[in-house]
Amino acid sequence: AMRYRNYFLLCFLLGGIAAAHGQFFKPLTSLRVIQTKYFDIIYPPESESTARTVAGFADQTYERVSGLLGITLQHRLPVAINPHSDVFNGSTAFMPAIAVMLFDTPIDAEGWAAANTLEGLFVHELVHAVSMSTMGPAARVFYKIFGGWTLPAVYTAPKFMIEGAAVSFESLDGTGRVNDPLIRQRLLQDIYEDAFHGPFQASGVYDLPPGGNIFYNYGGFFSAYLQNKYGMEKYAGLWQAMGQEGRTSFVFTNHLYYRSFTQVYGVPFMDAWKDFQASLRSGGAVEAIEENAQRRYSGFGLHKKLLIGGTASGGGRVFFIDELEGNALVHDPETGSTRTALSLDRAAYALDASADGGRLLVSSYRYEGALPRAAVTEYAVKSGLPTGRVWGGLYKGRYFREGVIGLGKDLHRNSIVYRSPEGAEETLLRGSAEIVYSNPAALDGEWIVFTAAKRGRRELCLFRYGTNELYTLVSDLEDDDERWRFIRGLTVSEGRILFSFDHDNRMYKLGLVDMRSRSGGGALPEGAAAVFTERNFSGGVFQPVIAGNRVYYEGAFRTWDALMQYPEAADALSGVKASLRLEPWDGADAALALGAAPAMPADAMAAGPLPDSKGYIPFTYMNPFRFWIPLVPLFRASKDADGFDGLGIFSWMTDPAQTNEIQTEVFGDWKFKMAPFSLIWVNRSFGFPLQFQASDNIDPLPANGPWRITAFSLSGRVRAGLGGERLVFSAVPDVTVQLNAQDTKTGETAYSWQYGDPVYSIGVNAELSTLERWSWELFGRGAALSVSGRSALPFSAFRTEGLFRFALEPVFPLRAALYGVWDSSGMDIHGTSRYFGSRLFASYASTEYTDTDIQNLAWLTGAEAEIKLFSAEIQRGVSHLYINRFFGSLAWRGAFFDDRGDRLAEGTMLSGTSYRLLNSLFLRLGLTASTAVIQALPYTASFSIIGGWKVSNMNDGKLNDFFVRPVFTLEL
Repeated sequence: AMRYRNYFLLCFLLGGIAAAHGQFFKPLTSLRVIQTKYFDIIYPPESESTARTVAGFADQTYERVSGLLGITLQHRLPVAINPHSDVFNGSTAFMPAIAVMLFDTPIDAEGWAAANTLEGLFVHELVHAVSMSTMGPAARVFYKIFGGWTLPAVYTAPKFMIEGAAVSFESLDGTGRVNDPLIRQRLLQDIYEDAFHGPFQASGVYDLPPGGNIFYNYGGFFSAYLQNKYGMEKYAGLWQAMGQEGRTSFVFTNHLYYRSFTQVYGVPFMDAWKDFQASLRSGGAVEAIEENAQRRYSGFGLHKKLLIGGTASGGGRVFFIDELEGNALVHDPETGSTRTALSLDRAAYALDASADGGRLLVSSYRYEGALPRAAVTEYAVKSGLPTGRVWGGLYKGRYFREGVIGLGKDLHRNSIVYRSPEGAEETLLRGSAEIVYSNPAALDGEWIVFTAAKRGRRELCLFRYGTNELYTLVSDLEDDDERWRFIRGLTVSEGRILFSFDHDNRMYKLGLVDMRSRSGGGALPEGAAAVFTERNFSGGVFQPVIAGNRVYYEGAFRTWDALMQYPEAADALSGVKASLRLEPWDGADAALALGAAPAMPADAMAAGPLPDSKGYIPFTYMNPFRFWIPLVPLFRASKDADGFDGLGIFSWMTDPAQTNEIQTEVFGDWKFKMAPFSLIWVNRSFGFPLQFQASDNIDPLPANGPWRITAFSLSGRVRAGLGGERLVFSAVPDVTVQLNAQDTKTGETAYSWQYGDPVYSIGVNAELSTLERWSWELFGRGAALSVSGRSALPFSAFRTEGLFRFALEPVFPLRAALYGVWDSSGMDIHGTSRYFGSRLFASYASTEYTDTDIQNLAWLTGAEAEIKLFSAEIQRGVSHLYINRFFGSLAWRGAFFDDRGDRLAEGTMLSGTSYRLLNSLFLRLGLTASTAVIQALPYTASFSIIGGWKVSNMNDGKLNDFFVRPVFTLEL
């Protein structure tokens, strides 16, 4: 196997690797293309209506966005439309070439209330593509020659500007996230807690919750602040300046973008940031916040942290999701106790409880390969086990008429559906890109209450099953429209409708409608009224439910959540009381919702006739000169020192649908007078990554001198979540052909070395894992069993190994690993052999023992145990280094083997045997740190210093008992 290390490419690849390795389409999906003036719209047959709609508005949308920013695209922009995921999203790849993907999947009105969800998503991703295309004349020349890695904005645009531009443009029509008080509340909460994030933290280096949302939230509001205060022309000038040459500085807020900001606006950046913060405080919003002392639960034991998913109530108890541990917790108001009720799916996000609290409906995502699928699963609370009832393809399931109601999917349009006990589906209300539903809940066996966002404005609505009566609840308040516009977290609890609302850009407050005294099958009780409370509690009021006349809710604080109790009883809430009436939906909206009108004509938004589609050929988009880097240095590890052995080029290609990815490296090696190369081709058309790899290079490490190794391999990766996706199975089978040629010591080119017989081998790596780790944790929790087997053909040599790992950090700060390997071809004390070079346990091998001349070990076993001593949050920046946390740990590592008569081996020999024990203790002190030197690609790494005592060497008479070594690990 190749053993050269190419550090030069690291920073360039980090930004695109995650997207490039995704699986977005079902196996063997046939794709087609519609070409407009500026776009190639790529889609599978089931998304043709969506593709034609996007094609109808794409060109004029681009001209509007490009005109506002004063930036043009350098190439036609491919836009892939993907209906095969149940998670709403979009993405824009900057490297190796700019391309957009839109998920043809509905969004819940809870999250994003755009006037038109499809157009809003397109605008967001288009702004990314246009803004990141900013470049001056010099940069344009470099881009045309070298491609994607020379985009100036990759180096100059902070994450809060990249996402801020897109969020602010999606909000120019008065909807979108900048106009949403939920995001404003997040910023107000930070100000209230005297912890307003700085620009460095908003650049993608802060890794505590809400994590990545920071650069969306802060960036969107900061961009809108600049546009409103200084005008769009100045804002466009800032983006244009980011495409020019910039001046660097050791002071983060005077580096590249920040210096350009001062030049464009004539204001030091930090002064503008402080003014931005001050603008959020206007109107006394922060001063109005008060504390609620009724905190009921915020974590326990060593965990002390909580992120709440969904909430529900039943049987006088409160249930809620602990997203950190993946459990459903239950709080008993009578005893005040909180305990774990059951383990949930790995990606659970919503709950509903039966009236007696004996069963839970859990809404989550499960996976088919790498594609997420929505599912609702019923659990019995007493046993903690599934009842066997599962409803696939359903979002936010809640009990109704012995079955369930929830949200369904029709491409990017959602709907409200009913699944009967027999599993039959009935669509009750249809949605569109302009009418989006959320949180349907049953009042009884006839009436369903739900939220509808009509063209970005939410309403509280009622639907009568069987008669198709459809109403909006309207109050007698002058500001009625604003009271409902941003409602969230709708629940029905003990006969009352509860929700969160924010009508004054302060904190989310509690709303309630009492439905208990209805009679005669009516939708509303006589004299029905809503209570809009007026108290602006720190953390806001989210996902309220009632248990025993007490209101419980999620409080969302700066970093963590808490289960809170409202200080007033449910029957005695103070606030604004408003009479309610029912207002029927208008004709057009009702006709669409009830299915009498089409949800979206295929070409309704087209400016004119669209061209016919044509077949999608991925390789026509894969130009090796769209991303290539010359003069890449060739570094090799050697026994004595690392060597700089040559120069080369690197090229990276993907197609817009990301079904193919090719990476190539070719070098001129002056030491061995050859042209080593590596080629990796990943094809994802079959529903899993199929990888072909070819390489020809020098391995300088063997004891008997350098070897030329030429290898070809074909491998695939399969993944399956078992049960609730907490246990994941993955396997990578492969077949390899390897040719080895030993150095002739004549100084001639390596091409003159003579190959031995080719070595054919087959192998498989497989793993079962429940391991999970949050970014702020050192070890995480869970266990994993990995096994590997490889055989040379025709079975002349064989290797098998296993690795078991576990971590207990939330309960006890410990992790440990145990491994074993048997290799008939022989290996060194690190477990490495020439023919079977890779090893599962590389992170745990006793590499502090450096005598690698031993090549004949047949078996090796070992273990490691590490305990965390401390981990201290820092979350501060120093120049361009952002220090997330310091940590320390103490570990023991050991290995056991048969030296087979080789007396050069290190370690303690067991008396009268050839068995040796390697035994070490070491202390690790380190820090987790991040950087955004390359602004668009911030990344995090752990830097550690390990000081160790090689206990096995203490009596060998040599000065080799202690070691100190630096360790660098990327936090990917």
